[in-house]
Amino acid sequence: MLDSVSPSTSHSIASSNSSFLSSGADNEGDSDDTITLQPSPTQRNRADVTCLAQNIENILKEKPGGERILTEYARKKSLTDSMRRDMVKILVAHMASEHGTPFSKENQLTTETQCHEAIALMKHTTDEAIIKEKMRQTFTHRQAMVHDPVKSSEIFTTFPRFLDIMGLVEQDFSLMFGDDISPKFLEKWPTHYRQKVLEQSRGLTQTSDLEDLLHNAESTTEELEDGWDSEISSILLLIHLMPPSPHGRNKGKLSARHAIDHLVKFIKTGTSVEGHLDSITDSRQPNLLAVGTKRSAIHKYFIVIDKHAIPCQSPDSLASFDELFKAHFVFATSYNRDLASVYHFLQTAVY
Repeated sequence: MLDSVSPSTSHSIASSNSSFLSSGADNEGDSDDTITLQPSPTQRNRADVTCLAQNIENILKEKPGGERILTEYARKKSLTDSMRRDMVKILVAHMASEHGTPFSKENQLTTETQCHEAIALMKHTTDEAIIKEKMRQTFTHRQAMVHDPVKSSEIFTTFPRFLDIMGLVEQDFSLMFGDDISPKFLEKWPTHYRQKVLEQSRGLTQTSDLEDLLHNAESTTEELEDGWDSEISSILLLIHLMPPSPHGRNKGKLSARHAIDHLVKFIKTGTSVEGHLDSITDSRQPNLLAVGTKRSAIHKYFIVIDKHAIPCQSPDSLASFDELFKAHFVFATSYNRDLASVYHFLQTAVY
């Protein structure tokens, strides 16, 4: 949310934007005139830049990846090209969530009463087309909720159809960034980045976990006895290429093997999804839950967030990962710190 200018900044801007000079009476005893001097172009520009910089800083402090940008700028007094692209994307996402996009403003419900009526209808209708249309019309209202520290925890209570209607995460992401941006990952990963990841992974010090992922990534599903399929394996190789950074009091470093658990978990067909959700003891950022007879034979993926399970549109692992990545933006959720380097790479390289 765009914070207001701080009182001290408001005072400095006000001081630079106005000054007063009282001229003395002339010899004929004419009355005094008060002359208001307008700020010079330089003064106005300086005030505008100060205000803009403060607003940008406030936005970055609240958004995933923003603190990293502020830290680099404070240290180097400049930003790399990739970091600058990250900043632009964060600010564009903020503008879209606050003000909507030209597409998202079409047919948006603008009053609280209209939104509440649409929300009530969605909870009771079984017509999927109506649900998707009403979700589209309440997009701006929903984005205000997910960026509200208090109301964000109520998002799945207010909009429970996320939990049984597939495609709503994709729809919200498209409303945020446009239909041309939404397919970028699925277009670029198989044709450009996947092979590069495999090539660079072969140059790493080989461990049994890394060897298994490389083997699976280069195999067909029919060739696999167990282990993740080739697509999700290629994504998991990124965690070995960009392992978690040390953090915590003892600066302990999580292994790539354990970091993978923060991205995708597996349960066998017949295992209760609700039981899995109930077993979660700590609040974590979104991750995938894969349900199947074995890791290489998944028939359903879910996005798990705040102990809720959102069904993915497709059992395809790459499409489900794409949906997981988009869920961070749709629900204004920060990246898991052990996966942050992977997500930041994808955000910068693909989008």
